[in-house]
Amino acid sequence: MTFNSLAFVLFFLTVTPVYWMLRGQGRIYWLALASAYFYMYWNPYLILVIIFSTSVDYFAGLAMARSERKRPWLVLSLSANLGILSLFKYYDFLAASANSLGAQIPLLGLILPIGISFHTFQAMSYILDLYAGRIQAERSYPRYLVYVLFYPQLVSGPIERAHQFLHQLAADRVFVSERVISGLRMMLWGFFKKTVIADRLALYVNPVYASPEQFVGPPLAVATVFFAFQIYCDFSGYTDIARGAARVMGYELMVNFRRPYFSVSVADFWRRWHISLSTWFRDYVYLPLGGNRVSTARWAFNVMVVFLLSGIWHGANWTFAVWGALHGVYLLVERLLSRLSWKIPRFVLILSTFVLVCISWVLFRAQSLEDAVYVLGHMFASDPQLIHSWNGVGAVSLTACWGLIALLMIVQGAQERHWLHMEEMVACWRRPTRWAWYLAMLLGILFGGVDKTSEFIYFQF
Repeated sequence: MTFNSLAFVLFFLTVTPVYWMLRGQGRIYWLALASAYFYMYWNPYLILVIIFSTSVDYFAGLAMARSERKRPWLVLSLSANLGILSLFKYYDFLAASANSLGAQIPLLGLILPIGISFHTFQAMSYILDLYAGRIQAERSYPRYLVYVLFYPQLVSGPIERAHQFLHQLAADRVFVSERVISGLRMMLWGFFKKTVIADRLALYVNPVYASPEQFVGPPLAVATVFFAFQIYCDFSGYTDIARGAARVMGYELMVNFRRPYFSVSVADFWRRWHISLSTWFRDYVYLPLGGNRVSTARWAFNVMVVFLLSGIWHGANWTFAVWGALHGVYLLVERLLSRLSWKIPRFVLILSTFVLVCISWVLFRAQSLEDAVYVLGHMFASDPQLIHSWNGVGAVSLTACWGLIALLMIVQGAQERHWLHMEEMVACWRRPTRWAWYLAMLLGILFGGVDKTSEFIYFQF
């Protein structure tokens, strides 16, 4: 079930009250059961994949805690996790790529488990931290199962760390009404970003990127800018709902976004965008490779490795690999330019960073490298023989989209100025203003949201 569905609303309204009526281990068992049901809603058989991998990790962790030889258990756990990820997500892609060169490798056609990259990386962080001695082995299997399977962040993160989340599961949560209200407020803003902004922008993005060769000039440029805001509102909207649902039950998930389109550089963008993933690669790939405490050439190698892996993590397509590599190149060029003592206005830095990110989004959204090359090559071209409209969509609808983007940026500009999250800013308002905002969000979702249920973009990863 998707968050933006009636099934989820009913699920949430059932799971949460029962959770608060239980105590101690009862809550853990209930969360494990509810989370398993949530995941099985898509495909009941794929729960076996998670049960297998979490069982391997759990028992490998216990064996690692008892043994002086930790490496074999680390290898076992990583092999199980990476093996499953490679089999389901990358086998057919690599086989098809080899077949295009003349090989004859059979394709398996396996169904990709929802959110496999997220819960695999979360499980790997546990075993890697345990191996490094940063945490103790979790003795409770139900608690470890909830750590991996926790339904709010199961399919699209944030990618939690064991030291941040397991201790919360070990302590009995106390009902605090202010925390519950804060969580609901966070969920409301997330629903608005997804259903009202992201899904409406998708109406214009999807036709263009489905058949980009039918468009030229402004439609390609506008669709690309729209996608930049669509993917942000879609993914950060999911994160807000996930963090809000967890907070209603007394748990705190990590912040995953900090207004990325106010970044003054691409490096700053990655400190603000998908923070749980960028810090994962920093801690488990970049720093073990030497980070920036190496020669310039080795540092450049480290950066490119991290961003290539980040691109491949997102999907089994060459477009994602090139997207990741492009961001690596951006960072290398920024380091070279940082040696120049130029004083550039902040607004110019923000705008130029946004343009660079939008160029990379073309690769992320395009269905193939050929489509991406076409979009980038024809974005500023002109050809009266080609279609220049979105299936007859009028100026009023396009204006509404630009208005929603302007609203988002005004709100986030206020957040950026005070370094607050949305729910924190709303909490500072007087009661009449708060309730007016609640009503506006609800009416927007009910009457301004797109009249269909669409999956979140990052579900495919």
